[in-house]
Amino acid sequence: QYFDWNCDSTDASGNNVPENVLVKNATSCTSQHINILMHDTDAKDTTVKALPKIIEYYREKGYTFKAITVDSYAPHHILKGGSVCMTGPPFSDSILFYLFSI
Repeated sequence: QYFDWNCDSTDASGNNVPENVLVKNATSCTSQHINILMHDTDAKDTTVKALPKIIEYYREKGYTFKAITVDSYAPHHILKGGSVCMTGPPFSDSILFYLFSI
């Protein structure tokens, strides 16, 4: 099993992406199961600073955070006609920042 993301914080677009940009992008997702792409490197200080605001936002929306397991929701990026499409099981738990709505 592998896990892609269905929400991008855009922290990979450069080092020190402004915290408010990361929060805005990471909190723009509305899926039942949200897997947020974020990177853990020494160069991602603003990602670390944005994280509490992102967590607070989703908690206020009723999401919970869980660890990834083999049964977690797993969106996958699949190429179709040159475009990237998101697929994944319709129901189960979610990940990375493993979130799902109550």
